[in-house]
Amino acid sequence: MRLRTVVLATASALLLSVFSLPVQSQVFSNLLSPLLQAWIRTQVQQVQDLRVAVNGPDAEMVNGQIRSIEISGRDIVYQGIPARSLQMRGSDIRLNVRSGLISGLRLERPVRADLALSLSEQDVNTYLASQTFQDQIRGLTIKLPAQFGGDGQTEIPMEIRDPHVRLLADRLEAAATVRLASGEPAALRLASGIAVASAHQLRLVDPRLVGQNGESAPIEALVNLPIQLGPEVELRRISLQPGLLNLEGTYLIQATPVAARR
Repeated sequence: MRLRTVVLATASALLLSVFSLPVQSQVFSNLLSPLLQAWIRTQVQQVQDLRVAVNGPDAEMVNGQIRSIEISGRDIVYQGIPARSLQMRGSDIRLNVRSGLISGLRLERPVRADLALSLSEQDVNTYLASQTFQDQIRGLTIKLPAQFGGDGQTEIPMEIRDPHVRLLADRLEAAATVRLASGEPAALRLASGIAVASAHQLRLVDPRLVGQNGESAPIEALVNLPIQLGPEVELRRISLQPGLLNLEGTYLIQATPVAARR
């Protein structure tokens, strides 16, 4: 009990000293940055080289008003989906700073943060193998042209299970499997550009089957296939470069639920 009393007294003294700092002091922002780093680590499964920069005067921060926070990191894993690198910037943020220094920081209201995300080929492979994506393409069928073993008329199931994605300057390529009329599986290669369809969706651009000899044929069933991103994401731009898929937009960070604030 004595040790607990000493710890609480020391923490209280620290808080009182911080909250009584002069307006021009930046000691509080220096204290808040590592606390935010610790909080962010609890929201993701993995992150490397995490950096947090808090901007604004201490006079506002002691009341939980943060003008802006900039976050960067690499090798992120969030909700099972990995990313090579991440940059975020949020403005006009409200935190429960006074109680949060002891009991844990909590976001008082949602924040729409600018987002820049880069995915490697392995990251895209992981996403395509995820349950989220597999649910989107469940029951997908295509008409397989004769040069690929079909008759061009019959709808046959297509699966993307072990995609071995390649990210090129103007397109992505992935492996797929179809079931022929005989029931036998046949391995195929898909090639497509990718573009923003709406704030919450991506679309494939000129998706095609590609044969070993370089012959190709369009896949009409994939032209309008939406790739859902979730309601929290608003995407503005997507681009490809060798080995990387880059996305820019915003992400809505939800406030801490009321039950979790108690």
